[in-house]
Amino acid sequence: MYDTRILPEIRDYIARHRVISAHTHHRPDEDFVNMDLSYILNHCYCAWMEPAPEMEKGAIDIYCNKLRTNTYFRWLQRSFLELYGIELSGDTYAELDKRIRQAHTDPNHHIKLLRETCNYEYNVLDCYWAPGTNNGHPEIFKHTYRCDSFLIAYDYNNQTQDGVSAYDFAMRKEDTPDFDSFIRNMERAIREGKVNGASTIKLAIAYFRSLDIEKATYEQASEAFLNPNPTEEQIKWFSDFVAFRVVELAGELGIPVCIHTGLGMLYKSNALSLRTLIEENPQVQFVLFHGGFPWTDDVLGLVHNYKNVIADFNWLPLICTSKAVEFIINALETGGAHRMCWGCDTWTSEESYGARLAMEHALGIAMTHFVNDGAFDVAYAKYVITRILYENPKEIFKIK
Repeated sequence: MYDTRILPEIRDYIARHRVISAHTHHRPDEDFVNMDLSYILNHCYCAWMEPAPEMEKGAIDIYCNKLRTNTYFRWLQRSFLELYGIELSGDTYAELDKRIRQAHTDPNHHIKLLRETCNYEYNVLDCYWAPGTNNGHPEIFKHTYRCDSFLIAYDYNNQTQDGVSAYDFAMRKEDTPDFDSFIRNMERAIREGKVNGASTIKLAIAYFRSLDIEKATYEQASEAFLNPNPTEEQIKWFSDFVAFRVVELAGELGIPVCIHTGLGMLYKSNALSLRTLIEENPQVQFVLFHGGFPWTDDVLGLVHNYKNVIADFNWLPLICTSKAVEFIINALETGGAHRMCWGCDTWTSEESYGARLAMEHALGIAMTHFVNDGAFDVAYAKYVITRILYENPKEIFKIK
């Protein structure tokens, strides 16, 4: 149990702290023009648990009763309460919707929430729908160069689960008639992405393939390219070879590689599957997302054994707040204060604030645990908080 005399001081320090959010999917300005309650419920993690309800009392009450124990819902409710003065219920939904609409008549409301309420200095933005872009807000977003589409580009028609083709955003079909030209054009595109200011390379392949990325030869990888009937083995050789080359380029460019681990297909999406890739590329910083949930021990083992691994617990306080507390404690015990960071990993400002509140809760309890356990004092707890929320992401993503 935590000492309630210590927790308020630590929580207050976290709540006031400026943050560099290491990961977000914040939507572009135009999506906030007609922002309402329905949009938020359709573009939040609650929708993974339960479809957004019809905007009427009975449906809202059923929805709230189903999700009341769920942490996605818990922290969105807290956000609604703190931002708009009421929680969601069958009796309040119309008024909540009205207040959300009214607030967003200011076209800058969503950015003000990030800047002033969430207290973010920067967010590392992953526009998976338009890789390598920053929503037109370089003053708050440092963009990611997402490379998933390269790993499936053996066929010109292939798209990621988000509908992105490498040949739409990074290269032309006519410039890639063979595997050699494909690799050269991919390398050019990634280098240009860095030149244009990308802070990191991102791989979210756990949503469409396993994370067991092994070394493949150029000759093996070329067998799938423009092959009308490639085997599963040839496809994996292609994908593995390209993944290795993407990571090697990140090392050459001096930027980290962020990798989604854990939830996804739930087939070999545990972080330990990345051991070969990590071990073979000691010059590259690997930022492993989400604490690897539900296989959090995998990330802990990698953090312990490989000094080029960063534990990013973005999303985890929303997935399961109690597991986030445990993970923060374990990751600090195994890896230290300089190899952790956090990001909101959300689409809207309202849920981003909920994610921040969840992080504050989990981090506050974890830090209080250490103080009560005699590991260190409150002053050092504040040092750790500053490292996690600001100094670590600033260094990792080279934010000036």
